[in-house]
Amino acid sequence: MADPSARRIGTPPPATTSERQANAPRASPNANDSEADGQAQARWGREQGCSGRSVVEAGWQAVCDDGRVRAELLEAAYREPCLRQLFPWTGMAELHFSRCTEPRWTWDIPYIQPAVGGTYWVSGPLRSQTVGPATTAEEAIAMVVQRLPAGCGPAFRGTPEELAAHEACWEQQTGEG
Repeated sequence: MADPSARRIGTPPPATTSERQANAPRASPNANDSEADGQAQARWGREQGCSGRSVVEAGWQAVCDDGRVRAELLEAAYREPCLRQLFPWTGMAELHFSRCTEPRWTWDIPYIQPAVGGTYWVSGPLRSQTVGPATTAEEAIAMVVQRLPAGCGPAFRGTPEELAAHEACWEQQTGEG
């Protein structure tokens, strides 16, 4: 049975998913293990035969449970439909979004860092790129949404390499690109 005191985001999953999530790997309390946590979540989703959407939901729950990102930022990001469909991951208290569900996640979406006084700093997509400061979580989220890649849709269930191959095949079939 789920812990009733645990903080949850979004709507509760069906009972069968809840039962599977109870056996899912939990995020490590060590802040340096965020990549390993995400890998465990993605691997668990694959092994369980979960849809990409289920893996994304498990990712949001893991990010919520690990406590590395301010709750107000997570809640604002989850309320935004464009971001809720992406795979979230954390590193150094930053909130990142990936277009695929498995590492090494995509680095084509800006990310949000905590700043002093409860404010935020939006950077990226690359570490060397800066977007700017945001006074509120909602403002930071809006800055990320404005900079989403063209055609950014639900997270692809797989690795960045598999996503690139899928996109190349799609472009070839449709003549887009």
